[in-house]
Amino acid sequence: MVFFEKPIIVYSTYCNYSMQLLEKLSNEYKKIYDKLVRMNIDVNPNTGKRPKIFIDIQTMINYNIDRVPSLILEDGTVLTDTHIQNWIDIQNSNEIPAISGFDSFTENNNFSTIGNGNLQSDVFKSKMEKFSEKKIDMDSKFEKMMEERKMLDDTFKSQQQRF
Repeated sequence: MVFFEKPIIVYSTYCNYSMQLLEKLSNEYKKIYDKLVRMNIDVNPNTGKRPKIFIDIQTMINYNIDRVPSLILEDGTVLTDTHIQNWIDIQNSNEIPAISGFDSFTENNNFSTIGNGNLQSDVFKSKMEKFSEKKIDMDSKFEKMMEERKMLDDTFKSQQQRF
């Protein structure tokens, strides 16, 4: 299932790693940089809220992004840490060397977290690990949801006919 026309790089201007990645992409990986939708998720000082589109996208892909930078692929897969570099390497057919310095801070997990940390419950961590290890089969989930809706509709119609 395709959610987006282009990959989305989610970043914060308050995160040094986000800004380093964007700078490296714009200077050394211009073709990839030009293909990315860039989404700054900094809190608006006037409203105290993050951009609505950021919240909407998380709802759409059923995934809570809790660190920046994050890369959302067209199919809704979210990449963080070294997975972003791996994706960049694949896009470049491994012809261009890795972003210098990028591996060192991803291995140390020095990415910035978003929010106050309350999102990192054991259940959320478990889901996040499973999601990053394999692609969710959205088509089968959609089909299951449609079957459940049909069963509910049939049940509702049969109850209406009784009355």
